[in-house]
Amino acid sequence: MTALLQRLGGVLIRPKATIAGLAPGVGASDGLVLLALYGIGAKLEPLGRGVADFQASEGVSAIIALTLGLVAFLPWVLTTLAVELVLGRDRQERTELCKVPLALCAAAAGLADHLGLALPGPVYVPELIGAAWSIAIAAWVRPAVIIDGDASPAAPSPARGRLAAIAGVLFLGLLAANALADARFLRERWSTLAPLSAGAPVQPFEVDLLGGGHLGSDELGRGVHLLVFWTTWCGVCEAEMPMMVELGQAYADRGLRVVAVNADSGAPDGRARRSAVEAYRDAHTLPLPIALDPGIMRGIFRVRVFPHLVLIKDGEVRHMHQGRTLESTLRSEIEALLGAR
Repeated sequence: MTALLQRLGGVLIRPKATIAGLAPGVGASDGLVLLALYGIGAKLEPLGRGVADFQASEGVSAIIALTLGLVAFLPWVLTTLAVELVLGRDRQERTELCKVPLALCAAAAGLADHLGLALPGPVYVPELIGAAWSIAIAAWVRPAVIIDGDASPAAPSPARGRLAAIAGVLFLGLLAANALADARFLRERWSTLAPLSAGAPVQPFEVDLLGGGHLGSDELGRGVHLLVFWTTWCGVCEAEMPMMVELGQAYADRGLRVVAVNADSGAPDGRARRSAVEAYRDAHTLPLPIALDPGIMRGIFRVRVFPHLVLIKDGEVRHMHQGRTLESTLRSEIEALLGAR
């Protein structure tokens, strides 16, 4: 354990001596250890969100939800590829240790968020910094690794070994603190993490419709409705909107109402947003009623992925889908809801 702590901490305070000085076979399992630490200490919350979405989803949407949860490991995969490109894969324990800064930055950003310390810039900036730091370490140690091969320098002094071990303990402590904060967050908010799914009642709301009028929750209390959450920049939404129009026209006589809920950023009464939505409607010949959601409906239905489809009957959610959805699936669900009236 002490040797592992010295390796983890040594990468942060003496990266060249630590990585280039690894004897063959030493730290062979460090990659798996680091991956587990990264998942538990830095990615427990997004993984939990993915599991919550998976449990609330149906069919293809469940697979999409699980995939989105695993996307949390994309920075790790990309950094691994970049580091291996610099150092090669002959001594993989060396490339694995280079990724300690990535785990450090990801966990630090997560803990800062839990403490209410908002970091400037997009949410992915800390991991970009961690990835750049990891790649820089790989580039820095490359001459010693490539030229010296397996030649190991002299063992570090006891003082430096203790300092590296302390740094390793602090590193693990940071990951543990963020893991505990993530676990507490998931425990307290588990029931509200996933989108509204079958059986959930629709909470009160009222939003404007493009062209005048309003859409309110009271209207959803009667009959069958399909809410299609979309944005003007969503390619999948654009590809699937003709199917929504077709479904709306095919089942209109039987009582189905399809509403396109625009979730673009900006105030619903803002000229720029209305102009963009109107241009989209005209370009795509969209005959559906379009609701301009200021964020109220997104919050109520807990929408994070577009398109997001919600089938409602008599004020109660009956089905929910995220991302691409098979037309046969929607038709089957709509037929069942209309037939049971």
